[in-house]
Amino acid sequence: MAAPKGLPQGLLKNSPDTVDKRLKALLDHANKVHETLWLVFEATGGYQRTLEACAAKAGVPISVVPPAWIFHAKKSWGKLAKTDPLDAACILRYAQQEKPDATPYDPGRYDFQELVSSKDLLVRERAKLRQRSQTVTVVAAKKALACAEAALDEQIAALNAEIASVLNERAKTDVRIEAIRPLEGVGPGLLAVLHAYLPELGKVGRKQISSLAGVVPQARDSGKLQGRRYVYGGKRVVRTALYAACICFLRKNSPYRARYDALRARNKSHRTVLIAMAHDLIIRINAVARQALEEAKGIVTD
Repeated sequence: MAAPKGLPQGLLKNSPDTVDKRLKALLDHANKVHETLWLVFEATGGYQRTLEACAAKAGVPISVVPPAWIFHAKKSWGKLAKTDPLDAACILRYAQQEKPDATPYDPGRYDFQELVSSKDLLVRERAKLRQRSQTVTVVAAKKALACAEAALDEQIAALNAEIASVLNERAKTDVRIEAIRPLEGVGPGLLAVLHAYLPELGKVGRKQISSLAGVVPQARDSGKLQGRRYVYGGKRVVRTALYAACICFLRKNSPYRARYDALRARNKSHRTVLIAMAHDLIIRINAVARQALEEAKGIVTD
């Protein structure tokens, strides 16, 4: 599991200048041994953004791997310790064995994610204030909570306006946005989450997009035992947004309401039906996005 001989190793400062120098050294080494440089690293809560930007500038392909994948692979190899050299060696071994797909670099996606996540945070805080204000009886406290809620309303509206503006601007270069916007169940909130956290939309098949969205019940069978299936894995923020969208259009008199009632009549739980509806919704969205991408490619090549 050791790194190839001659490969530059060691800790380095997470700054553009330092990363650029290390990338140059790696490129020089790759040219000497007549190999192609490909970077594989974990998503580290934003700390990897410098490396992504520098790699894109240098024309080096990258693969950003979820930390959970490395963690479970590391455990399967019997590596229980936690050190930086060991983690780097495990990532190298994972890359050599699994050969993960390239991650497209989108400099504006992280900024858009910050807008969406900040709005969601404020929405959750507003819900807490509303819940608290229902039990408060002291006039001064109730007035303070009302003022705080009004301030949050203003900030949420401002973020919603900024998100809508960014989506409209990015729709000029991403045909998927306008393609899925008119679909039933795709409101502004879901559209923003899909664009921010699911760049694979329309680029992969129905099974893979369902898995990425985290709406696939995983089998728990062994021999004659058929265990209860649970949904886990995938991107939780996407799954939550899909659930919210399904609940919203269930309140309307739509075909989904009839299907929901039919499944509930067959003793299916509310959560089971909701998962099935979210699964159908993301597959339908993915199909429309995929068709839009194919049509766009046809226009470009003709």
